Amino acid sequence: MPIAYRIESTDGTSGYQIMDDNRVTLGLFTANGAPWPNPGDYHVYDDGGDPLVGLVPLPSWAAGITDPPPPPTPVPQTVSPYQARIALLNAGLLDAVNTLIANPSTPKQAVIAWEYATTIERYSPFISSLAPALSLSSAQVDALFIAAAQVTDN
Repeated sequence: MPIAYRIESTDGTSGYQIMDDNRVTLGLFTANGAPWPNPGDYHVYDDGGDPLVGLVPLPSWAAGITDPPPPPTPVPQTVSPYQARIALLNAGLLDAVNTLIANPSTPKQAVIAWEYATTIERYSPFISSLAPALSLSSAQVDALFIAAAQVTDN
């Protein structure tokens, strides 16, 4: 069950540090439950307002907090061409990539990379040129690499 400590930042903002039973911080929040805006130093207070460790009642808005947020999924740095093509197919982008590769104005190096590369690298010049041509954001490219890494040969 989560517990709360009253905290105050060095600029006077007050709020709560929510921790699990093992004293792992689940989050820092302002008094009304908004995310903590001050990444800098803060003091933990007991009920009497004295600095240093003291338990305070868990705010009602924090009742649903039970686990720390999951860590972000790491973005693979390389995938196989097969994995890349299946991820693009599943995302509805494979035909667009093939059309782009077939376009005579596409640099020959990109065509060769698409046809012969043994790995597709996340930060390669090929991907760096392909993403904007498909109007893909960096986050969307990351999501495609994450999806591609989950593709198996079966």
